[in-house]
Amino acid sequence: MTPQAISVLLVEDSPGDARLVELYLEQAQGHNFDITHVTCLKDAEGALLKSTFNAVLLDLALPDSLGSETLNHVIVLAPHSAVVVMTGIYNAELATQAIHAGAQDYLVKGEADAAILERTLINATERAEFRNTARREKERYLAVVETANDAIFTVNAKGKILTWNRAASEIFGCTYDDMIEQPLWPLFSATARKTLEPTLDAYLRDARLKPKHGHVRLNCIHNNHQSFPAEVSMATWHTDEGNFASIVVRDITETQKADRLKSEFVSTVSHELRTPLTSLMGSLKLVAGGVTGELPDKAKVLLEIAVNNGDRLILLINDILDMNKIESGRIDFNMASTELIPIVEEAVAQNFAYAAKLNVSIVIQQTLKNTDLKVTVDKDRLLQVLANLLSNAAKYSPDQGVIQVSVSQHDNTVQITVTDNGPGIPDDFRDRIFHKFAQADSTDTRQKGGTGLGLSITKALVEKMRGRIDYRSTPDVETAFYIKLPIHH
Repeated sequence: MTPQAISVLLVEDSPGDARLVELYLEQAQGHNFDITHVTCLKDAEGALLKSTFNAVLLDLALPDSLGSETLNHVIVLAPHSAVVVMTGIYNAELATQAIHAGAQDYLVKGEADAAILERTLINATERAEFRNTARREKERYLAVVETANDAIFTVNAKGKILTWNRAASEIFGCTYDDMIEQPLWPLFSATARKTLEPTLDAYLRDARLKPKHGHVRLNCIHNNHQSFPAEVSMATWHTDEGNFASIVVRDITETQKADRLKSEFVSTVSHELRTPLTSLMGSLKLVAGGVTGELPDKAKVLLEIAVNNGDRLILLINDILDMNKIESGRIDFNMASTELIPIVEEAVAQNFAYAAKLNVSIVIQQTLKNTDLKVTVDKDRLLQVLANLLSNAAKYSPDQGVIQVSVSQHDNTVQITVTDNGPGIPDDFRDRIFHKFAQADSTDTRQKGGTGLGLSITKALVEKMRGRIDYRSTPDVETAFYIKLPIHH
């Protein structure tokens, strides 16, 4: 297939020189050139307004224009073309000025043969295309940055701001001119600076360090000196000029307001539901206990269904309230140094009847040499964690199944493991198992009961007590959830 011809605008007022250029390009070995010849700047302007050329061969001495003025005019008219200047006499100063002004190369008439002219034009067009590609990439990058809703700015190793986008001006109330070459830290509260500055300094000093993905919530300072909550993330990079960082700031004032309203709504609704439900359940259980006299068998069955579903509803409301408290940071922890084995035994005792109701038994195995070993936890919260794990194990254990609760020591941590012989957890569910409302099998979960909040709450509680929770599972063989807690010394 014949390669596409390279379009060249030849701006030359000398017929002899123009004809020589045309003959040289006709002799080109590896490329085809499509030449348009004009003799003055006015005609060149008309041609450039009508068509786009790959290259412009420009004589600086034209009847209607001379020198650098000619070059500047052509570069404005053809910003994407490769401009090669031609002149009768070599002038080093003029050549330098031409290159600085935007010309791709400089030729002296009479010194350039066919091969030199071809090579010069090809190299010039390739450099121009590379420049145009870089320009387009920069324009796309700037378009993304300027249309972003988050503040995006870059800083050098000295913490001076180098770039500043439109959203940054809107979020901080400072213009581009206000911020360029200004220090970074007045944009952050004193507490935020203490959090960010050591990390950012370390990354800017050592280009091998890469910031972790994610963001932190900090307070930023508006130009009116008012503080506002924000999510801040950063990235660093290195060039021959030094180390730099990009910082992205998202104003989350409205998000926090929405979260707070949602939290208050959930809390209010849950409390308003729980108050009458508690009275209702109390009344139902009194009736079921015979306070109104002996009930017919059919009434007992219906009453038992009502009590069981009422209990499930109370558990659902409690889970929602707990999750709401955890997310809003309002949950209280009474941390104390406590012996672990008695807590585990108490958790088993509290859940033994529930397991027995499902025809499942619970056994404790412990390999601790020091049975008085202590952990620093909130006892009630740890009991809640173990209750969630034990009830899940009981629900998914087979008939006459056995739940094993083991306690073991690993260096400076103690591990509590709850193992059942149920159907197990699919591998593709691992990444979501501790998420809110996550259910490996929603149909099965509805049959077994549950909200999908238990493991999410459990994980949050364990981590608040400086512990870690995970699991291992072999389908249809066993599933083991284990908690690791630091030992109190």
